[in-house]
Amino acid sequence: APRAPSRRGRSLIWPAVALLIAAAGGLAALVTYSQRPADAPQVHKTFVALRPDGSAIRFPALSPDGRRIVYAARSRLWVQALDEWEPRELAGTEGGVRPFWSPASDWIGFFRNEQLLKIPAAGGPVVSIATLPAVQAPLFSSSAVWSDEGTIFLSQAAGPQIYRVPGGGGELKEHYTLPEATGFDVHDLAPLPGGGLVMAVHRADGVGALAVLADGNLTIVLEASN
Repeated sequence: APRAPSRRGRSLIWPAVALLIAAAGGLAALVTYSQRPADAPQVHKTFVALRPDGSAIRFPALSPDGRRIVYAARSRLWVQALDEWEPRELAGTEGGVRPFWSPASDWIGFFRNEQLLKIPAAGGPVVSIATLPAVQAPLFSSSAVWSDEGTIFLSQAAGPQIYRVPGGGGELKEHYTLPEATGFDVHDLAPLPGGGLVMAVHRADGVGALAVLADGNLTIVLEASN
């Protein structure tokens, strides 16, 4: 006759069974989690209130972290969180135009007179970055972007040059000059992932173009009549 299991043997079976059940449940949960589809991108809606005095809202720029927007209104800069209704004035930015964000969303750069300036996004003293070359063109047609490496690239209307300067301030240096055969000025700079710039180009033949500057080479990617 088969020998009956000892009481000690029976006492070891149930913990082993419980352990196997727990392991199977954990494996099932892991498989279910790994097969779960990626979360769909969330859509955030926000509203920028019209100014009660009827002043225009100009040059809006969204922060890289997607939480705030900066714009010019009533001859100064304003910051508004996307989950709030009321904007906050950035004191000391009177006359500022064309605001742009630092990569960490903690600074806001802008143009005023012949200066490139910046101010903490939370508010604080205005800091000078560089002095700009004098040009006979409206200041609001200038543009700038702040790269992940900490360099600011900027353009001024009526000129074929793109300049660069450290985000912490320093000497403005020429980064690229548009060939005469390609166009006579660049404007509306925007950064590209992984480096490089995309920009609009005015051409002498009356045709506008969209160009990409990467690794020192300019490529026209789209042409359209103005």
